[in-house]
Amino acid sequence: MDNFSVTADIFDVLQNAILKIFERNMEKPKIMVVDDEESMGKFMQIMLSKEGYDVTAVQSGSEALQELKNKSFDLVIADLMMPKMDGIKLLSEVRNIDPDLSFIVMTAFASVDSAIDAMKKGAFDYITKPFKVDEIKLTIKKSLDQKRLTQENLQLKNQLKKELGLEN
Repeated sequence: MDNFSVTADIFDVLQNAILKIFERNMEKPKIMVVDDEESMGKFMQIMLSKEGYDVTAVQSGSEALQELKNKSFDLVIADLMMPKMDGIKLLSEVRNIDPDLSFIVMTAFASVDSAIDAMKKGAFDYITKPFKVDEIKLTIKKSLDQKRLTQENLQLKNQLKKELGLEN
């Protein structure tokens, strides 16, 4: 086998893997908004639905965990201050269920300590309320882009290993 056919084989493998990934990414990203204030949840649901996202809004951490058992999501956006289970506790619980799920914390009661805690536990970002709509849209886009690129990279590596017999 010459170098040209190996290169052509690698190109075909990568092209097929990219097409499969592209087809999967045609689905609307799924976002769950968790906020004990119903009006904020509805606002986020309407705003993000208009942006083309599939949005589920719930009012508690326990509802969010139940939704995660029934449906997969690309991103969770949760309020920090909620009764029974706050956003940081929810973040920890979500990490146990799906360590790769993107998570954004939002709060009207911002503190340096809570921001540091959220980021240490794996939050993608920490946003203070009231927020600018463009700010949260950009943060969501960045979070979803990072998740998509990470997944694509992993899928391409796995496909290449499989096709070239380098699974060990």
